[in-house]
Amino acid sequence: AAQGYGAGSDSYETSCVDNCSAKFFSSTARVGQRFAEIQAMKQQQQQS
Repeated sequence: AAQGYGAGSDSYETSCVDNCSAKFFSSTARVGQRFAEIQAMKQQQQQS
């Protein structure tokens, strides 16, 4: 934990990191999904 924080900051910090990680992975998955959709559309356009 960062210096200067009182007792209990570890659990706050841990839950903050967990939250932030979950949001990051969620948005990364969304971006990946969107990228796959765009690639599929491009591939379809090339075939027609």
